[in-house]
Amino acid sequence: MMEARIRCLLRQPVIMQDLELHIREMTIDTKKKSIYINNKPLELTKKDKRALEPVSRLSRKVREINENNLYQKIEVPQTRDEIGNLASSFNDMLERLNRSFTSQRSFALQTGDIIKP
Repeated sequence: MMEARIRCLLRQPVIMQDLELHIREMTIDTKKKSIYINNKPLELTKKDKRALEPVSRLSRKVREINENNLYQKIEVPQTRDEIGNLASSFNDMLERLNRSFTSQRSFALQTGDIIKP
């Protein structure tokens, strides 16, 4: 099962309106809709949690796809943002995986007929 966490390690301080934060590690947990900075939870408002919902939906959909349903596509939102780019990239990857699996199955069937005594 794919874990729905995104971690990033930052090497430079983050400066926001004269406030310097020394963030060594940030984790986004899409299941819990929470963000941790330096392993401490960041308080999120309802608006912040709603902002994470597209990432949660994308993560759930990707987890549903396996080798038996590689033909499924992930809905690409009409917004032209990172989520849309990520969904489109997933669809491209799924198409390549589906072609590869189909090719391998076909090869296995053909060689199975040849090898039979």
